[in-house]
Amino acid sequence: MSAREAAKWQFGEVAIQMMGQVKPGEMEALMAATRTCADLCGVVDQLGTVEVDKLADLIVLSGDPLDSISNIRKLRLVLKGGQLVNIQQQEGLTGLWELLFF
Repeated sequence: MSAREAAKWQFGEVAIQMMGQVKPGEMEALMAATRTCADLCGVVDQLGTVEVDKLADLIVLSGDPLDSISNIRKLRLVLKGGQLVNIQQQEGLTGLWELLFF
């Protein structure tokens, strides 16, 4: 994952987490970040939900985001187009969380 892609993901994490902390809740925040976003971008036929014949862009988390939306920060695997993406932070790069919160 490039530094630019990592920064986009981390910024998106913040937005999703903030949505999940206000009502209506975690499920609605996840749907807004996936299906609703794909619908607004006109690509819901390809992205936004897990269905047969859609692109295999998925993330695997080590915590349940429905229990706590902050679990979206517990990224373990990324699949883009069905291919595993290297998510190891490149040496010398600072993540958004470190810049904002540490």
